[in-house]
Amino acid sequence: MEGDELEEITDEQPRALPWYRDPDSHHPFRLYKKMTIGSEEHLRSLVLFPWDDHSLNTLWEGSLATEENLTKWHGMLNKFRDAVVVCGDTEVYILWLKRRKHPLKITIPEHKEIELIHADKTRAAWILSPNAIDEPCVALSRGSLLWIYNPVHKGLSSYLRGHGGAITSLAVHPVVPNLFCSTSRDHTARIYDLTLTPHRGFKDRDVNPHWPPGTLPSRAGAPHGLHMNEPEGEGIGRCIVVLMGGRSGGHQAAVLNASFHPIYPVIATCGIDRCIKIWHVHPRNSKQITREDKPLFSSSRIHRSRVLSVRWLNHEILMSHSPSSTLRTDPLDPEKRDTYLAPGEIVVWKWLGLNRFFPPEYDELRSQGKTQSVLRGCASDYQESSSFTMLANGSFPELRLQLISPSVHLYNSPTHDPVVTCVIPAGLPFTKRAKEPEGSQTRSSGKSQSVSVDRDKTADSNDTSESDQQPQRLGSALPPDEPPAFIKTLSNGEVKRFAGTVTLVHVPSLPLRLPSRFPLDKPTDSTPEASTAEADDPNPKLYGLSTINPGLIERDNPPPILGWTLDVPLDDDDLVYESSSLSSADDRMQIDETGSGKTRGLNGKGKTKEHVSRAAQDSEEEPIKVRLQTAAMGMGGKVIVVLGTRGRIWVYRIKGGQAET
Repeated sequence: MEGDELEEITDEQPRALPWYRDPDSHHPFRLYKKMTIGSEEHLRSLVLFPWDDHSLNTLWEGSLATEENLTKWHGMLNKFRDAVVVCGDTEVYILWLKRRKHPLKITIPEHKEIELIHADKTRAAWILSPNAIDEPCVALSRGSLLWIYNPVHKGLSSYLRGHGGAITSLAVHPVVPNLFCSTSRDHTARIYDLTLTPHRGFKDRDVNPHWPPGTLPSRAGAPHGLHMNEPEGEGIGRCIVVLMGGRSGGHQAAVLNASFHPIYPVIATCGIDRCIKIWHVHPRNSKQITREDKPLFSSSRIHRSRVLSVRWLNHEILMSHSPSSTLRTDPLDPEKRDTYLAPGEIVVWKWLGLNRFFPPEYDELRSQGKTQSVLRGCASDYQESSSFTMLANGSFPELRLQLISPSVHLYNSPTHDPVVTCVIPAGLPFTKRAKEPEGSQTRSSGKSQSVSVDRDKTADSNDTSESDQQPQRLGSALPPDEPPAFIKTLSNGEVKRFAGTVTLVHVPSLPLRLPSRFPLDKPTDSTPEASTAEADDPNPKLYGLSTINPGLIERDNPPPILGWTLDVPLDDDDLVYESSSLSSADDRMQIDETGSGKTRGLNGKGKTKEHVSRAAQDSEEEPIKVRLQTAAMGMGGKVIVVLGTRGRIWVYRIKGGQAET
């Protein structure tokens, strides 16, 4: 009997791999619904609700996971589990993906303190206070100001100021969600604590550190004393740490992104200066602000252009990405001004200094309540460190217009491998194309050739044909003055249009590379030279040497990123004109559920907008094109939300609610 049971166990089918670990599989996501928000503003960013049933066991190291708090936690999840925040310029919406619930609209007050550029977006992040775990809040930034919105009470709880430039991103601590960081164009990053109240200006006399050789708290203005003499804001939240910019070790240009380490008191930042920096974060106390100007790690040799994002994958491995860049073929020759275009890339790299700053004894001392308030490296750490090694990287398509940069969102959880959603925007957001003067040359004659694709390799986005089962390369970018109309011809002869493509990339499957930390300005003895073996080869392929100028120690372009493609379809409503007078002044949201064949408003009585066919419209105007802007994964890796122009939102989910593992 025992032998028969053993045979049954042996013959048991092995558990199927998750879709993201099988490169030959097809992604399981199917279009669930499409929503349209009637707003004159372009929707440009989104963030999904980040927590689930088991999150309270890890938040604040599980100190709040009591029976009473678990009851509150599950009640809160029932309200916000499927919530997503979508941001325009001054209008922010909280939507529910599964429930038919009216969205919450947040109007950000206008302010003219600083001049904004196109890249300045309204940012949002979910934050949570340990004093009210059943009331999650949304941190919002516009310009140099911060607002905190409470969706439970449906009102603004706080506003904060302090930055001298536009805020570029918001990052929340993954374990202590009452701590969040804002990066800015003023070359600094500020860390806030949601449990504290704002600084009250001259009424708080001991909030600024002393400035040597003085021994008393600084009473200077904001640039010198960090805190202004005016109140920091009203409500909740206080700045407790400022990561300074400057030549001593800080960023020397705008800071674009940040990411907290899940365990150790460090935070990674990146910016326009091509630098990635890792800072030690340890506030001295709840009242006095901490100033830090020397990071534990800093390097500008990981990327060749501005670094748009940085994320921790585990304790010592990070992922960052950068857009295309125009480089000189010979930067050592000031007379030679020839340039070439280097594609953007995703880089996975390892910080080698973690165990040096945080040895094994650190965890034991921390468990005893002993912490280190000051942690400094040497000059080689905070100026141009070599304590890193590159593990893997892949390249995006080349984009000639550097204002258009890849949109990358990382999803990672203890039960899900890191997966990146990549979107290459087809162009800058616009409303209508200006009419060209008569007699001017147009590109209409070549348009069909530039947007057509190989019909033998096309298929429906939901068709699991053999051609769709293979990982596909990111679509090539077309000239910025001609946004593409993605067209595919299906096997049945039907022509289908798409708003764009979302590429899903399994981060552990990125192309591996040899470690490369050579400086870009001088060769070393261990570096091979392009003279003997490759002398007869017109295109030498020496790893680590530039194909443009082999005399420079510069890495070659990485291989293209491969992943699963998610084609976002356009329906008839996206291919017609829309009267400007019907721009939904009451901000109705239209929902089109897949399979229903109907488009309805939230009142369930059908669609309220009127449309005019393209044939009936005057040919002098072209329709407002619908193009993708960004996409993000959430809800346990089972949902993907795609954001497009003209208020379009597509929601994809795993068919049948399949689990990720």
